[in-house]
Amino acid sequence: MKLAWRCLDGYLFTIQGGTIASIWNLACLSCCIALGAEKTPEPLDGVHRTFKDPLLDRMVGTWDLTGKVMGRPTRNQFSAEWVLNHQFLRLHFKSIDPPSNGRPPYEALVFIGYDNASDRYVAHWIDIFGGRFSETMGFGHQDGTAVKFLFEYPDGPFTNAMTYDPKTDSWTLLLRQKDPAGIWTDFAEETLKRVKKIERGPGSRPFRGARIPPWSSRSALQCRQPRRNVRVFGSQRGYFSLLLHRALLQSLGRDH
Repeated sequence: MKLAWRCLDGYLFTIQGGTIASIWNLACLSCCIALGAEKTPEPLDGVHRTFKDPLLDRMVGTWDLTGKVMGRPTRNQFSAEWVLNHQFLRLHFKSIDPPSNGRPPYEALVFIGYDNASDRYVAHWIDIFGGRFSETMGFGHQDGTAVKFLFEYPDGPFTNAMTYDPKTDSWTLLLRQKDPAGIWTDFAEETLKRVKKIERGPGSRPFRGARIPPWSSRSALQCRQPRRNVRVFGSQRGYFSLLLHRALLQSLGRDH
């Protein structure tokens, strides 16, 4: 008795009927090859590993930013949204302060992502000061309800701690810098308060200035005009005609 066995490489081997053990060995070898060809695990970082962060999710939306920068009061329009395949949280700072010393109002775009291989946050800070000042990246970690970043600028380290308060649904941004003497000082302290949308009833339209109430009659509107523009409508005309007629009768009676 002869059996034919075709291998994966296409060659045909002939095995005598008494060598059943050899067939079993070849079957085991085929199983090992199949197991080794299983799908490799996904890398820690890539297009299929998006950035999911429940804490930063609470920053998504539109906010009113107020606080102080280097001791001077400031106010910004602030917004946050997920972008680029949910890999980064984009922050948009836009100052509404008037320009000073010929400098345009401050504006910045910040992209916060996560490095899974190094297990740390990353921050790309881009603002109106240009490319050279955006070369330094920030790296951070989560501490409770705060995300703390460290930027190693050429003139010294700089930190930015973003802390969420679940009781008030607000954020506090504390920015600190280290001077050449090694002393840490506050650079800025800012607060984010969520901008609430105005709820309107069904079918309502946005306010576009004063409108004439639907219940206002034309005669009432005419009464608001100067006296020379007053017009007499409807029953008012009959009333004045009656007064005129009564006055005329009284005049005739005196004449007789």
